[in-house]
Amino acid sequence: MSHRKKERKDTLNFDIDAFIEHNNNLSRSERLLKHIYSLKPNYDKLVASYESLILNKSAEDDLMQYAMMLQDRISKEHVDLGIEETLRQSIDGRIKTLDHDIFQTQKQQQELNGSRDQLERLQKQLDDKLQKTQLVINQYNESETIEFIIAGHREHLADKQQELEFKQDVQKRQDELLNLNKEITKLKEQELRYQTSIDNQQYKLFNQLAESVWLKFAAINIDVAEANPNRELIPSEVEKITAFTDLMVSHQDGFALFGVKLNAITVDQRESDQIRLNKVREQLQIKQRQANNIIAIDKESRIEQIRTISTLTTEIKRTKAEIELLMAFTSCRQQLKEVCSELEILENKQQKLIQQQQSQQQVVNEEKQKLALQQEKVTQLTMHFSQLKEYQSSAHSLLEAHNLPTKDFSVMPNLTLALTEEVLLKYSDNLRKKAASRTAVTEGIHDFVREQVLENDDKIMYSFVADDVLAHAFGQLQSRYQGLDDEFDILRKHFIEHKHSIHSIINELKNNREMVRQFEQSINRAFSGVSINDLIQVEASIKVEPRFNDLVAEIEHLDAHSDQKASEQFIERLKAFSQKFFPDGKAALLTMEQIVSGVAYRVKKQGKNGWENKSQSTSTIMLINLKLVEILLGRLRNSACTTHFPLIIDEGASVDSSQFDWLLPNLKQAGFRVLSASTNSASSEIIFKFGQHFRLDAMRTATPYHPARTIAFTGMPDCFYSKGSLLDREQLDMFGEADE
Repeated sequence: MSHRKKERKDTLNFDIDAFIEHNNNLSRSERLLKHIYSLKPNYDKLVASYESLILNKSAEDDLMQYAMMLQDRISKEHVDLGIEETLRQSIDGRIKTLDHDIFQTQKQQQELNGSRDQLERLQKQLDDKLQKTQLVINQYNESETIEFIIAGHREHLADKQQELEFKQDVQKRQDELLNLNKEITKLKEQELRYQTSIDNQQYKLFNQLAESVWLKFAAINIDVAEANPNRELIPSEVEKITAFTDLMVSHQDGFALFGVKLNAITVDQRESDQIRLNKVREQLQIKQRQANNIIAIDKESRIEQIRTISTLTTEIKRTKAEIELLMAFTSCRQQLKEVCSELEILENKQQKLIQQQQSQQQVVNEEKQKLALQQEKVTQLTMHFSQLKEYQSSAHSLLEAHNLPTKDFSVMPNLTLALTEEVLLKYSDNLRKKAASRTAVTEGIHDFVREQVLENDDKIMYSFVADDVLAHAFGQLQSRYQGLDDEFDILRKHFIEHKHSIHSIINELKNNREMVRQFEQSINRAFSGVSINDLIQVEASIKVEPRFNDLVAEIEHLDAHSDQKASEQFIERLKAFSQKFFPDGKAALLTMEQIVSGVAYRVKKQGKNGWENKSQSTSTIMLINLKLVEILLGRLRNSACTTHFPLIIDEGASVDSSQFDWLLPNLKQAGFRVLSASTNSASSEIIFKFGQHFRLDAMRTATPYHPARTIAFTGMPDCFYSKGSLLDREQLDMFGEADE
């Protein structure tokens, strides 16, 4: 029987190693560019350092120019400082002379102040005395004179002194009491007389004598003129009185009698008897009170007497002091007036001295202002001169530190240069920056050489690199970084071209994975409604090689049109796929049988709702597989004709015989004829259901499964021929008549 080679269309020719190698080359290029790009911050720092180096290239000349101009300025300011100091000393001398004049004026003011203080103290003492005296005077009527007040005080003092004596001396008390009693008796007599006169007013001399006579008589003695004889005068008495008064001569102020001037008494000045009576009664009461006081003294206790004596002593002392004040009142007023006059004179002198001092002080202040301004000017010049000297010292140190000349500078002068600390610090900083920048540029160039971004030569890696070598190396590096974006663009184009080279293969892989998925869905559609024994529903899941699945899953994330390289995950999946299916690392054919690894099932059983994913029994799996084969082979049949295909079941004797009650009729209906082989003895039930049983052990051999064995022998089949069944005949027809 001739055989034709099976045509294979499910193949894929893909040189994976060549693709990976090209991808690795592109990745190396990308890593190199990214490495260079990662050094961009270092390059930016190098650019900044190089720009700083170029910016500060004239730092040495700037510092020397600063030192030269500084020396000229110091020489000029030294002369200016001497001139200004001489002027300051001249102003200071004038101020000292003016200060001495002010001191003399102040000394005179102090002397006047001393005199004024003495006078003011005296003024205060006099004023205090006058105020105290005025308080005493205010106790009396304004019409009363100082002499009258003094007399009243002396009378009061005498009374108090007498009272004190009475307190201290019993005998004096008794004598005084005796005198008081006499005066009281006398006053009572006067009281009786005045009262009688009041009762007999018609008999008063005033009423019995002519007014002119009575006025003359009153000028001699008012008391006699106011007498009341209590009877009518006889004519002879009237004549005698008249004759006597005729002796008196009238004049402007009164009368004169034998050369004695008598003051005239007017009628309105006379006191009436009632007034005289009242005065007598007042005196009588006073005397009686004094008498009673003396009597009361004897009745006082010793303690009361001591208290009274103390009070009297204080009163006497106060009265004496007031008498002294009163006596000195006039003198104090005069003295106070003189003191005030002297104070006024002193005040005038003081004002003149104050004006003189103010004038002197104004001149001094003006000179001091000039001195302050001049001193400030000298101070500023001195400070500035000192600063310039400090700047000169610092500049000298900087020049020496950088091996630059410190005199005889070969630079051009700059008259507009600011000789400040800021400028010096700036130039110093520029020198430092230049040195630091040069070091940084040198080290940066060395680093880029080590990073293989720049090529090495004999001069570039020295510790000191010449300026032209540095400039050339920096120019190369600058060109590389300026063209870096273009290199990335070229690389991205290469990535696009590289991905395009596998675009069709990627689509083929994705399509094949989709075909597997669709085939799985078609099988499950065919399984729908199928019942196998106690299984009411079966679903198949086609197992695909995991590496193929991983590769296709990664392909889903791969953008074949982007300008980025394939992801590391995709390359790793591709390598794993290559190792699995192309172990020799060469281009080869990939078939679907390498991709699909098997079929798994999940089932639903009668009386249960959920799916079961666990493995079923061997017989159940075999029945499901037979149904799958039936479905697959059924797709090969032409629906317009009847076709029978043999279906081989290995180890059929190990399957439960009850399974064949469903299987054999079902397969027959589908157009299949079942063949089965088994190393175990077949039961009569199995033989009956199959119809014929052949034995393949008629020619025994020690190597029944050796590849060299190409033939086998079987005898006549074992059959059941009771009546013969259609199934049995079909089985025999399939193999034909036995050839002995």
